[in-house]
Amino acid sequence: MKAPTTIKLEDVKGLLRPAQNNKAHFEAGYIVYGGNEILPLSKEGMNFWCIPLALFLGEEGGRVG
Repeated sequence: MKAPTTIKLEDVKGLLRPAQNNKAHFEAGYIVYGGNEILPLSKEGMNFWCIPLALFLGEEGGRVG
């Protein structure tokens, strides 16, 4: 979970090693953050989705970016 309202490619750096170590079982990673758009990120062949916290709280505003 990330508190900022923006997500940068560097934010997945800490998730790359576990994803790469489990490549055979890794399909995508998910990052819950304070923004309002569902955003795809890809780094070194690993795919991640950034999901707004508001969607989990049942609030309006989460949209695909």
